[in-house]
Amino acid sequence: MRRMTAGEEAFAPIAVRRDDEIGQLVDSFNRLVTERQRTEQALRASETRYQDLTSMSSDWLWEQDAQFSLFGDVLRTLRHPPEPGQDLGKTRWELPILGVTEAQWEAHRQVLERHEPFKDLVYQIETEPGQLRWFSINGNPVFGPQGEFLGYRGVGTDITERKAAEQQIEYLAYRDTLTGLPNRLLLNDRFDQAKAYADRSRTKVALLFLDLDNFQDYQ
Repeated sequence: MRRMTAGEEAFAPIAVRRDDEIGQLVDSFNRLVTERQRTEQALRASETRYQDLTSMSSDWLWEQDAQFSLFGDVLRTLRHPPEPGQDLGKTRWELPILGVTEAQWEAHRQVLERHEPFKDLVYQIETEPGQLRWFSINGNPVFGPQGEFLGYRGVGTDITERKAAEQQIEYLAYRDTLTGLPNRLLLNDRFDQAKAYADRSRTKVALLFLDLDNFQDYQ
């Protein structure tokens, strides 16, 4: 027989069988207790599902109060946990975040001040000495029943592998696979940038081209 918890003991059905008004009250009370127990069981099952799903993901949830101070686990991921609590009570721009310019932070703060949703704020964290990882966060404003602004909540994702793949694709697009030297596509891109700079600064630009005969024979 399963042992009841303290909450279940406090709201256990009453075993009374009467046909008068007291019996009707007892029946109503028992129905309320049964419904409460069903609700609590559903909540426990939902919490278990949530814990199972989050334990299998590198994503995490975070929350900010009305002053944009964090009171969730903004840096905490299952694979790369930070020091416990180092994010609590701080704004995100007070954290050891890399890869975000002051102009980008200012634009982000303006979005927060306007209480607007935001997507794909990308930054880096040094999770271990010399090891940088990429993260992306999305957030939505939270309002109370009277429309008062309460803060933000959102999700974060570790996108390090995706960024590494993007960098590899970019490298292969602009570099010779054998020598690693810039290819013609990168040359044209840089030359176009140089010409645009020369036009703006009213200077000149020159291109020196060297051709190696029978280069293919040396590959």
